[in-house]
Amino acid sequence: MALSRRERRFEQYTATLDRHFEVVMYSPEPNRCATIFVDITERKRAEAALRQSNRTLEQRVQARTAALNAAPGEFADLPTTGAGVGCVPPALPHRWPGRTLRQGANVEPIQIAAITEPYTH
Repeated sequence: MALSRRERRFEQYTATLDRHFEVVMYSPEPNRCATIFVDITERKRAEAALRQSNRTLEQRVQARTAALNAAPGEFADLPTTGAGVGCVPPALPHRWPGRTLRQGANVEPIQIAAITEPYTH
């Protein structure tokens, strides 16, 4: 290290301290070596929590997809392609005043001016 003067970086977990460290070793000048330890424990914990959240979300998506696929008749009347898919249904735009909404492919946006009837679900 001190002779080559090349920087070396790695991460290390220390069980005794229950901490993760990023270690940077370098040679500031010939025949000298410096080592820097950066505590990255919180970052590692956040990364682990994010991975767990992603796994949980993926499991929920798979379960929901399986449930939707198991009951195709329940959703048979919903369009799967064409104009309006993923857009506001034509009967609903009046329910959002002051917003500009699209009603399908190749349709000009419409400006919603006022609520004209109560929302019923």
